[in-house]
Amino acid sequence: MEHLKGFSAVNLDADAAAAALEETLQQFGPVGQSRLATFQDALEYLLPIKSFTTRYAVMGLGEWSILLTDMRGANCYVEAFSISRARHCKAIGLFLRQKRRELHVFENERKVRQVQSLSDGNRWYFREEGVLQPFEDAEECLRRKKQDRLSTEALRHYFQTYTDLTIPDWKNTSFTHIFGLARCTKGLRVAISEFETVE
Repeated sequence: MEHLKGFSAVNLDADAAAAALEETLQQFGPVGQSRLATFQDALEYLLPIKSFTTRYAVMGLGEWSILLTDMRGANCYVEAFSISRARHCKAIGLFLRQKRRELHVFENERKVRQVQSLSDGNRWYFREEGVLQPFEDAEECLRRKKQDRLSTEALRHYFQTYTDLTIPDWKNTSFTHIFGLARCTKGLRVAISEFETVE
C-alpha cells in the first residue's frame, strides 16, 4: 500500500489517457495494452514492484484518470506531464508518504508548480518551484521546520480541490475503465530487479 501513495492524475477519461500514454511509450518500442476488469487485476498486473518501469495502469474516474507504475519510488509525474503536453490538459502528481511529500502541477503545456518535502538521511529537504497556486495554503511552505511543511493532509486537500476527486480508497473505488500498458524493455543495459511486495 505504501507504493500507492505515489501517483498522478490527468484530466482525461481513461480511453484518451491510455491512448496518449501509449503514443509516448511507442517512441521506445512496441507497447502492449490490456483491458483490466478490477483494481485487484490492475494491482496484480503491476506487481511485483521493480527497479525500472515496465508497466502502467491507467484507471478512469470520470473526467480524470489515475496513473500508476510498477517502478519503485515513482509516481508517473513525468508521464502525466507528457500526456498534459500532448493533449493540452491539466495534470497533477503526488507523493503522500510521511517521509516523502511532493506536489507536481502541469497546465498549458508547462510545469506550473513543484513542491517537495522529504527526508534525506539525517536532514530534511524542502524545495519549491513555480508560483503558489490558488488552491494552496501558503502556510504549508512557511513553517519553521522543513519536516512540517507540505503535510499529507494538505496534499489530500489540494488534490480534491484541483480535481474534485478524493484520494482513491484503492480497493473500494469503482473505476470506469482500467487499462494496462506494458512498455518495451529490449536493449536495457542494466538488469531489472524485483522487490518483495507485501499487500
